[in-house]
Amino acid sequence: MLQQKQGESLPGELSTAVRLVTLLSLVPVEPHRINTVTLEQKLFELGYDVSARTIQRDMKKLHEAGIFGLACDTRTRPYRWFVCDQLVQHQRPRLSLVHNYEDARVG
Repeated sequence: MLQQKQGESLPGELSTAVRLVTLLSLVPVEPHRINTVTLEQKLFELGYDVSARTIQRDMKKLHEAGIFGLACDTRTRPYRWFVCDQLVQHQRPRLSLVHNYEDARVG
């Protein structure tokens, strides 16, 4: 079992996976929405230093996967992201976010 200690970085693929789960956890349920700039700021506050463009790419890939209920409001710019309310009961609760990596365990 891998345990993350404070100050250590996660291996590349695991780090990306944790960032994507974190990103998904920041997206509000409709009718609320969030834009990429705000997601970038929130990720930075959580210790992720990624560009707005990286977040845009990540969100596009997650949206195209079609399994998280992620949707994009393209009526205005910047585009705003949200999770479809109808899918929340089935999928969103399965997402869990670990803010403190000392407690993170990967099996």
